[in-house]
Amino acid sequence: MLLAAASVLASRTAPAQRVTVSAPVVCGDPGATAIEVPISVDNAGAVRALSFSLQDSPDELQLVAGPGAATCTDRTTGFACTANEVTVSNLINTVVVSFEGANIAAGTGPVIVLPLTDGAVTCTSGEHVALNLANVVVADPNNLPLPATVVNGSFTCGCSATNTTSSTTSTTLSTTTSTTAPITTTSSSATTSSSTTPVSLPSTTSTTVPCVLSQLPEDSLASVECAIDAVRTTLNEPPQPACIGRCKHCSLEPSLDRIARLAMQADLATSAKKCKRSLKAARRAAKALSARIASLTRSECLAPAERAASLNPEAMDLANRTKALFRSGFCASK
Repeated sequence: MLLAAASVLASRTAPAQRVTVSAPVVCGDPGATAIEVPISVDNAGAVRALSFSLQDSPDELQLVAGPGAATCTDRTTGFACTANEVTVSNLINTVVVSFEGANIAAGTGPVIVLPLTDGAVTCTSGEHVALNLANVVVADPNNLPLPATVVNGSFTCGCSATNTTSSTTSTTLSTTTSTTAPITTTSSSATTSSSTTPVSLPSTTSTTVPCVLSQLPEDSLASVECAIDAVRTTLNEPPQPACIGRCKHCSLEPSLDRIARLAMQADLATSAKKCKRSLKAARRAAKALSARIASLTRSECLAPAERAASLNPEAMDLANRTKALFRSGFCASK
């Protein structure tokens, strides 16, 4: 879902800076609802954007739905940190990017935190679940792909508290290099002692002032991103809109994620033609989302009715702003 950077970056090559993207070794009690999974990046130089998929094997954990589906850290303050779980493929697709052109400074530590919950069928104490990273794409400040080493993590069922913890101490790493350069995958295999210590995570509170649509030019990328956030906020407010009666296929998040992905793809485009193509697709997707929300509202498919009604003007505004961005000179400088 959120892997647009891959298509943008595939055809070009960056300098030899190598980046390591790591999943943690964590644990949680059966039925835990607050399993924090920080994804860390070790980079010697600046990083423009990051996208990846996280898959648990066996399928035991789920991404917490709602506004807290992904949280930026103090290394990515002001960035857009988004995640969406695709149930069919058991993948949590994630993107970390700044629509204002900021970079992740050289350093080590978490750049995004994914909150997971144990499944409806709770795990069994002592059960181990692999946390595997896939589809990793890292871009440098020039939107060129950077070679990446991937370190997979794991989840162990059974902790003294439901907060995220890290198992100590000796973990044997077996390294295997994938056939598709430049990703190297390192798996964490279990020679881990039974003692545990809490993980101290960086602050995940963003100090960014919320965007105000009325203060943003209609034809700006920031305006489109702000409009996407407005629709997403309405969708995620409790109680969340539900599909009622005989209605089917009421989920709106995938369509919204697609618009966000296409906007990011346009921002990372390496030519005006590619940028225009992405914005054209985003414009169509935003128009289709607005029409779909209107149709679902007329059919009384979404509940509560007040929430469904408020989505209509927000979706129309998003469609208008996406159209204005497409018609602007945004892509001319690519």
